[in-house]
Amino acid sequence: MRNIKWLRYGLAFAGLAAGGFGAVLAACGDDDSGVTATEDAGKDNNVNPADTGPGNDSEPKPDTGNDGATPTPAKVIVVQAATDFGPNNPSGVIRVCYATKTATDPDFTISPLAPLPHTVETGSALPFPGIPIGTGGPFPSTGLPLEGIAIRPYVISAQALAERGITGTTGAAATARCNRLLQSGFVPDGGFPGDAQATALAPNKDYWQLGDIPAGTFKNGKTYILGIYGCTEDTDGTNGSGYGGKCGPNLNGTGAFAPDGGPGPGNLKVVVMELDATTTVASTEIGLQAVNMSPQIDLYKSQVGLAPFKPAVGNGNDAGPDAASFKGVSADGGSNEVPFVANPTATPLVKITGFVSNQGWFVANEAANTIGTPFVPLTMNNTVGALPSIQYIVEGKTVPNSAELYVNGKSYTFVLVGDPIPPAGATAGLGALRKVHFLGFPNVFTPPPAN
Repeated sequence: MRNIKWLRYGLAFAGLAAGGFGAVLAACGDDDSGVTATEDAGKDNNVNPADTGPGNDSEPKPDTGNDGATPTPAKVIVVQAATDFGPNNPSGVIRVCYATKTATDPDFTISPLAPLPHTVETGSALPFPGIPIGTGGPFPSTGLPLEGIAIRPYVISAQALAERGITGTTGAAATARCNRLLQSGFVPDGGFPGDAQATALAPNKDYWQLGDIPAGTFKNGKTYILGIYGCTEDTDGTNGSGYGGKCGPNLNGTGAFAPDGGPGPGNLKVVVMELDATTTVASTEIGLQAVNMSPQIDLYKSQVGLAPFKPAVGNGNDAGPDAASFKGVSADGGSNEVPFVANPTATPLVKITGFVSNQGWFVANEAANTIGTPFVPLTMNNTVGALPSIQYIVEGKTVPNSAELYVNGKSYTFVLVGDPIPPAGATAGLGALRKVHFLGFPNVFTPPPAN
């Protein structure tokens, strides 16, 4: 039970992704495709599914299938590491819609579900449902295999939806679904409940279509990170020299993306990274991988004196880490830099011995223990006077007093996200999540059910 609660609450806004990647697939057999207008296309009569997701403390059952022969579906963790969504979504909070396609389908079909997540998690400080920049967590699962399905993701400004009253908050019995909201010119009869005069969602202003994820990407029995990075085309491109570098590379992987101010998805990109969920880790070892999803790190090395990102783990006490005990997380356990690249991948799994679970610390650079002022050593478990920052990038949530969340005998992946020089005002609330920090995930976990 404790491990399940950690997956839901111990990650940065883990529950904000609840509502279900797998739930989209369960609904894609609906005969209302959302591609062609139907006779009730002007009516907002789509009822939201009940949301028991992150508030349901029941233990999820393993995906064994009815006859023991059904393959275990891929497990997916989402990381929202985009830099900017332009002036129409200054908060950077997004909700997600999907279209799906099998080998026998003539075209992609937009899901008839509400944009996900469709509720605000209990205890969250978010004003409306969504996934903020700098957060991540596991997607729920229906138990259905994903391997044979191609997926076309859409990201929607959560603010634009909230202005139209599409919040899915408790008590809201009906809300427009993805196949309505993404339909050209869709406005419900009588107008949107939040603002009856509001216009239909505009492509490349209120929502953006991202690149297709081919069928066969999410293989059965595997664990993946699905990451989002980049900027929309209407991002302010005049914010100092090299702003394009803050957005990451162009979609072709060459050169820095420089937004031109026009409409478009810019270099917003979905990347899929497989984690090592099969290598056996002894009870005297901890398995670790690392991913760099911060394009700003490389950009600002020379400008603010950042050292290379060479993550390491070691021990310490309440006063801080013991530098002599640190061992590199990079390939082969060495001090290799983990750079940001156009298609990030996780470093190979490294097994580290000598890690003491209730004394563990994670640092951004093995030699320096820190990368400039923005980074501080992060305790990997609760010790007196130290917040376990890797697991709990949270607002308004309670941190357990005695949990040892990273332990020997298991494998974990740490993801670097954020900006060493965050936007003005990024000191509190959602803005603080744009500052550079780490997210920590288990490589093996039971996803919460999509119900």
